Amino acid sequence: MKIVMLHGINHNMFGKRDPKQYGTITLDQINDSLHQLGKELGVTVECFQTNSEGEMSERIHKAYFDNVDAVLINAGAWTHYSYGIRDALAILTCPIVELHMSNIHAREAFRHVSVFAEIVTGQICGFGADSYLLALRAAGAMSKGGNFMRALGGALEGGGAAASQIKSEKARANRDLLGAELSARTAQRAAKKGDFNASRAYAQAAQQQAAGARHDCRDRRPRVGECRIPTAGVGGHR
Repeated sequence: MKIVMLHGINHNMFGKRDPKQYGTITLDQINDSLHQLGKELGVTVECFQTNSEGEMSERIHKAYFDNVDAVLINAGAWTHYSYGIRDALAILTCPIVELHMSNIHAREAFRHVSVFAEIVTGQICGFGADSYLLALRAAGAMSKGGNFMRALGGALEGGGAAASQIKSEKARANRDLLGAELSARTAQRAAKKGDFNASRAYAQAAQQQAAGARHDCRDRRPRVGECRIPTAGVGGHR
């Protein structure tokens, strides 16, 4: 099984750039941790970084022709405006996981929007360097025919370095919030296709998952490392 990790603009400067948001870990260290986890999972991980939008699109095209099993992408600032990269990703037929080290929904307003949201399988953000490992576990499970949320929940509760740092209550809340977000997006896609019965069912599931998360959080305000469900209509993105 082959999974491609795509690092976006300015990520070669990890370790030097804004340590408050990204810590002091370097890109090489991130790649090393992905390769190590890949060996444990029986997955070959290929890592690629560029500061050129064109080169990123061409690498995505190569992933399509190589028939890779999944793609992970942290596109950096391109996440918020690059329709060129978005259209390249839309060509892929494999699972795509968008990830970010920081909680983009707790930062500047322009970072709250992802132009990739409608075409990716799921999004993980706010767990620092562990976001990469969570994404790899989820993508690996999806590529083997598993369930994205079940895989991510398993990673949060017992898979790797992140699990030892996340308390059970917070893990349950995060899992429910992620489930609510994916259910809401699925409801929106079903509505666009005219399948309103499915749309209502997924919307109801999103409400139930969000209610469970609110119970676990006990009205805590979201912090870094936590996720939010869409608020702009059923399945709308932030």
